Amino acid sequence: MIRRKTTASYERHKLNFCEVEVLSCPLSSWGQNKHGKEDCSLPCGNCNQGTCGVINGLCSSGCVAGWWGYYDYQGNVPDCNNRCGSNCKSCVHANGNCNYHCVTGYFGELCNNVCQCGGKGCDPSTGACSGSCPAGYWGTDCNLRCHCQDREDCDMNTGICPTGCAPGYWGANCDEYCNCKNGECDVNNGDCTQGCRDLYWGSNCVTPCNCQGGVNCDTSGRCPNNLCVQGYGGYNTCRYGMYYQCPTI
Repeated sequence: MIRRKTTASYERHKLNFCEVEVLSCPLSSWGQNKHGKEDCSLPCGNCNQGTCGVINGLCSSGCVAGWWGYYDYQGNVPDCNNRCGSNCKSCVHANGNCNYHCVTGYFGELCNNVCQCGGKGCDPSTGACSGSCPAGYWGTDCNLRCHCQDREDCDMNTGICPTGCAPGYWGANCDEYCNCKNGECDVNNGDCTQGCRDLYWGSNCVTPCNCQGGVNCDTSGRCPNNLCVQGYGGYNTCRYGMYYQCPTI
């Protein structure tokens, strides 16, 4: 048997390597010189963990607490150049909204509403007071004043006074004011039991006299000599606003 010797030729594959220069800046710095090379001369600013893009300075790890910024064109990296509102514990890095994380005494998405709780804290979303209202106030936000006899405190939920209304007030929770002489009015309907105080007349004494010279009117609203203040008039009373166009000279 004759064996044929065969030869195989192999082509060597060559790998070409190029040198790659990795450019970076020390922590908390970025920037390029006029030749487009990093000179790392600028601080990263308010970036979380002190890291930012070496070319644009944007905060790739987000903002530190208390700061927010506008995002780049891709919508994923903020610049963190804006401080959160002074009433925020923290804010959303994308738009600066406090997201109801307010310091004590403020509430709302932007924490720009003041709690009406006598210096006490309130619900950051609704402003409702925590616990009881300060003396002399009532309501969900403790922003309604009590009008009780002898300056007593009213019920913080209903405003009802324990011993009645203060002079000049009436209603279920004493929040209606009357223009009665000596402040004497019916606590149920506001009718004046001793007539009106000066400069008022009519049902429940709610209509001003509007007399010239600031003088008082009678119980029917008539002013002395039917003289009304400028801009008011009417048949026997000065209750209606009157508007006239002055003649052209």
